[in-house]
Amino acid sequence: ARPPVSVKMARAATVAAAALLAATLAGCSAGGKGPSPAPKPPGPTAKPYVCESEFKIGDVVLPAHKGLALDDDTFRGCPGKIPVEWPHTTEPVASLRMFKAWEADWPEEARQPAWDAITQFTQRSGAKVLMGTQITCNETADDADWALVLRLLKQLGPGSVMGVAIGNEMELLYSKANITKQCIANIWAGGYFWRKTVERVQDLEKLGDGFGNVTLTSVFGGAVLGGAPFVETPQAMALSYLKNATEEFGSRWAYSINVYPYYDPGNRWDNHSHTCNTAITRGLDLSPAGDMPSTLVLFRQKLQELTGRANDTMWLTETGWSSPRADTLAGANLQMAQCANFSTEKVLQRYYDEVLNWNMSLGEVQGPDHIFYFTIRDSNNFGVGEHFGLIQTCDNATCKMQQNYLPNTTTTTTTT
Repeated sequence: ARPPVSVKMARAATVAAAALLAATLAGCSAGGKGPSPAPKPPGPTAKPYVCESEFKIGDVVLPAHKGLALDDDTFRGCPGKIPVEWPHTTEPVASLRMFKAWEADWPEEARQPAWDAITQFTQRSGAKVLMGTQITCNETADDADWALVLRLLKQLGPGSVMGVAIGNEMELLYSKANITKQCIANIWAGGYFWRKTVERVQDLEKLGDGFGNVTLTSVFGGAVLGGAPFVETPQAMALSYLKNATEEFGSRWAYSINVYPYYDPGNRWDNHSHTCNTAITRGLDLSPAGDMPSTLVLFRQKLQELTGRANDTMWLTETGWSSPRADTLAGANLQMAQCANFSTEKVLQRYYDEVLNWNMSLGEVQGPDHIFYFTIRDSNNFGVGEHFGLIQTCDNATCKMQQNYLPNTTTTTTTT
């Protein structure tokens, strides 16, 4: 447990965070002339990174509408090794989802080199970044995080930013460890989440230089669908929040959701055996009846109920498959955790191939405008091992998948 913080210490921390925010925005004059020039990152010093593979899969369908999520291990440990091409293809990566600008307990001296590497990546490839910022029970920490986000956004420039995501899966915050009822009441009924959203948007507008028009979103998980049309409980007032966002920001708002067939609690063994072929088949099915697409169909239908429109901007901000088994799977679905073939590299390879080749159609309703595949490298989730990465570690020159399980693919070698 953390030691108690005195009122005096808390006030000092709040003042420090406010000062950091003010310093970040200081380049914007009252006359709206925009920010001071962003620092120029150093020129390219290394060859663009591509993981080595013995085979290539099919073409990436709609590559401009698909991107990679940046895991913590890559961001902190090897930001210069973000693959410029989708692993096992020659298609450039067109977008990157970042969950944060930096973690508070990461080495401060490593931050600017990491930012420079991200900036080089966007400049080389023309990729755009969906930038995230946290909403937690700690306003001082949230403001400090946001101050770093603003600084990184200024360095990237508005032409390299596709959107800003305020909060991630907030409907599940109440279920996290050490989260108090008082915190949740403040987040939702107390208006903290919405107040911070408005403040963040105001800060973006103060940056000038086009940031006042950047697309806005907040990312939710599948639990948000458990309401009419969205969840609305004292623990998660998502419907009220989305109504506010719809009214306040209109078409500037993108509606975002994370969907993982891998974690679907409805998956079951085949006929009470310890095989799970039915669950795997449905998870790999990207027709409108498949696991992930059918969830998006429901999300689209609920959005139409909320806004009265059939074509709101909709983003699938995370999807992926873990191999080997994620340590978090047992908590979501014990049967799938005990199924030997559910988390194999073969299934991971097939899901990745299906996502890259998906035309993003949802049949009778409009499909997502953009999707992000999770993730580049295997990483930890709150200290628990997950293996959604397409590359194992920063030290690996090769892609994680080396055996080709797919028909009609080309065996070759991709070098760095």
